[in-house]
Amino acid sequence: MPRHRIDQRIMRERGYCVGNELRADLKKPRNSGFHRMVHSLGALAADHIEEFTGVDCHEVIKRLQRESGVCCEVQDIVLPGIGTIQVNVAKTIAYDEMDEGEFQALWKGICQHISDRYWPNMDQDQIAEMAKFMPEAV
Repeated sequence: MPRHRIDQRIMRERGYCVGNELRADLKKPRNSGFHRMVHSLGALAADHIEEFTGVDCHEVIKRLQRESGVCCEVQDIVLPGIGTIQVNVAKTIAYDEMDEGEFQALWKGICQHISDRYWPNMDQDQIAEMAKFMPEAV
């Protein structure tokens, strides 16, 4: 049973239904309110930025990570006949993989990227503030 509206949305996007049998590894959450707020930012972008229409909120976050380079690893990929290119690979935001400091950098970096690329009339703090209200709107 999802505890919050954003969790309901994520479960719906993944195709989970009442009565489904699910299996999970349980972990103590890092900061569930802030973690949900990052996904709310993804939902905000999916709902209001044309490039993300129809994309689930988690994938929006991953795309924003790759676009901005925030919390990414750079990998070399060899393309036959073309050469080597470098691509950003988004690090996982899983509780047991990303510490709180890196998670804060992710939040600030993605908000700044949205401001720079999609909503230049808004600053990072205004975008962050909008995301805080998103879970209630979902």
